[in-house]
Amino acid sequence: SRELFDAFLDHVRCLPSGESHRHAIACGVKQLFEETHDLGWIELRNPRVYLPGEIPTRRAWLPRALPAAVMNRLNQPGALDGLGVRERAIVLVLMDGGLRASDTIRLALDPVTTGSDGAPYLRYWNHKRRREAVVPISDRAVAAIAAQRAWVREHFPGCTWLFPRLNANGRGQQPASYAFVYQTLRRWSQALGLRDNDDQPLALQPHAFRHTYATGLVNNDVDPLHRRGERTSS
Repeated sequence: SRELFDAFLDHVRCLPSGESHRHAIACGVKQLFEETHDLGWIELRNPRVYLPGEIPTRRAWLPRALPAAVMNRLNQPGALDGLGVRERAIVLVLMDGGLRASDTIRLALDPVTTGSDGAPYLRYWNHKRRREAVVPISDRAVAAIAAQRAWVREHFPGCTWLFPRLNANGRGQQPASYAFVYQTLRRWSQALGLRDNDDQPLALQPHAFRHTYATGLVNNDVDPLHRRGERTSS
């Protein structure tokens, strides 16, 4: 009955979970009952369980770009000096390419290509959109990727990943894990003594670079969907 659906919705609104989780629960119940009604498996008085505006909404957050002071610190001369070959390469792919962590750790061994304009591009598989794509990449990132590729060929002959897992991976068949990315950024944050706008210790997160990359494109009147991996490779 409608009373039961309303009572359930009140229960969902009071759950001690995030907005996205509450929204997903309510939408799941709505979809379940409406689709079973449409298939004729059950009969509802009203074929629409919840009306627009009744389901708990998800807040529209502003892009979480890194503060300008933090980016300036990351780009200062010597900021990358404490990073090893692997760490430098993965940091620069995140910073200068704006890739997701999941796409970064699964980069092929030789992901750099040259465009018709003569500029370097990073070719990768966009796991979220399930297609191959390319993004422009900086010269310093190209150099870091080349150094990492040489390291992989020396230590993991025949490996096809740019960032193979180091442990229990003698043949280099497995890519690195999320833990490698997060640990690299956490150690780098601590080494640089990063602070946020409230002067609190700041731990870099992979997706923050993606937000920063996209924000920079928007500020320069460039459509992020056109410029990024949403440009498919040929």
